Amino acid sequence: AAAQNSLLEGCPIFIDRLRNSPELAKRIKEMMQNWGKEE
Repeated sequence: AAAQNSLLEGCPIFIDRLRNSPELAKRIKEMMQNWGKEE
């Protein structure tokens, strides 16, 4: 989780795109959840 937070903090442009694209944010959220299950 800490690695994910630092990754997001280093990508303001990426965060900006997520805010402007709910569909993309939804897909990323699902990917993150699936990724967490695999570990």
